[in-house]
Amino acid sequence: MSFSDHRPSPDALLHPYVDITFKAMFTDKSFESKEALKGFLTDIIGRDIKEVSLIPNEPAAKRTQDKAIRFDVACVFNDGDEADIEMQGNNTDMMYDKRSEYLVARLLDQTVNRGDSYKGIKQVYQISVLNFIFDSDDSQAESWYVLRKQNGHTLGRVMNVIFIELPKVIKKEFPVEKLQGWEKWGIFIAEAGNPDKQDYVRKIAASNGGIMQAQKVLNKISAQDIAWKRELDRDILAMDEAEKLQAAKDREERGRKEGLQRGIQQGIQQGIQRGIEQGIQQGIQQTAKNMKNLGIDTATIEKATGLSENEILQL
Repeated sequence: MSFSDHRPSPDALLHPYVDITFKAMFTDKSFESKEALKGFLTDIIGRDIKEVSLIPNEPAAKRTQDKAIRFDVACVFNDGDEADIEMQGNNTDMMYDKRSEYLVARLLDQTVNRGDSYKGIKQVYQISVLNFIFDSDDSQAESWYVLRKQNGHTLGRVMNVIFIELPKVIKKEFPVEKLQGWEKWGIFIAEAGNPDKQDYVRKIAASNGGIMQAQKVLNKISAQDIAWKRELDRDILAMDEAEKLQAAKDREERGRKEGLQRGIQQGIQQGIQRGIEQGIQQGIQQTAKNMKNLGIDTATIEKATGLSENEILQL
């Protein structure tokens, strides 16, 4: 396929950490994409996923007040367990923890129907690949959350939330043979589109069948000019949003500085005025005191200074 205007070079690859590319890599209607999805789930969950099928990523609302949601990649395993896989580029409003809990709850809600027994309730997994640091207090790149008691005893492990923080995965370039499966996926997603990391990425793909299939899909969609156009449009939109956010921050900072300056000026003016008033008052009191020392009667001092009899007597 000919080199396009949007593709940086004939062999350049799209970035899997971009949500549209991430989703396309696992939902392409091909054998390779399905094998990549099975391999990803096997490595992340730690179970051998024999079969997986995509399900609608917009779950139907059971109640009119349900919040509308859209899963990135929703799928069901051969044993009935389900998973939602998300690629998240930023921690919007610092609320991704609550969002993930809501997503896994909705995923569970759509698997259970009226009349189902509790014994038959399947496990659900909300898997998020995060291109940001979620927990700065923990160096571990993979986190698995379940409902548990204070002493560590878990409930039914029905709802599972798994985070993989890419910035923590790529901090060091470890030998491929020392990497766990989820680490290989994290590095592949973070670095497959990085031209400086292609040798390392190829070694990782060669060591992992699922990633090898994912790379084939990535090569395929990277040859499509429209895919590069979408990524470019997304980057432009992200830059525009970043500029708007920065502009808003700059306006806020200018407003803060201007408000502070106005406050300082008002304080100075008020201080000057109070000083003048205090100086005048002190001068009047000194004059009254001098008149009192000269033996001038209180009534005359009152008329001359405007002070009350009591104020004069206290001098």
